[in-house]
Amino acid sequence: MTKRAVITGVSKGIGEAIAKELLVMGFDVVGISRRPPLWEHKNLHFISCDLTDTKKLSLVCEEILQQGEIDLFIPNAGMGVFAPCEELPQKEIVAMTNLNLL
Repeated sequence: MTKRAVITGVSKGIGEAIAKELLVMGFDVVGISRRPPLWEHKNLHFISCDLTDTKKLSLVCEEILQQGEIDLFIPNAGMGVFAPCEELPQKEIVAMTNLNLL
């Protein structure tokens, strides 16, 4: 039976590298990110979702769980806003904290 992994932040960077390695290992990969990856694989199932949109995220999670068991979950998505704290708008601080920690 094929194992199934769910990875957030799959469109680039570490998430992309992890997804590609899991695909080589024979996993089916459900990849979630705001933007689609610039690569394709027959066993990569991409879902577009802004993880800060909790209503949409709940629907996506329900959809994934209805499709079967998850063997591996990798919460990789993250964001960074690089400026002195006193210059960051509160909205950006909240968005960054929610995505990176929650």
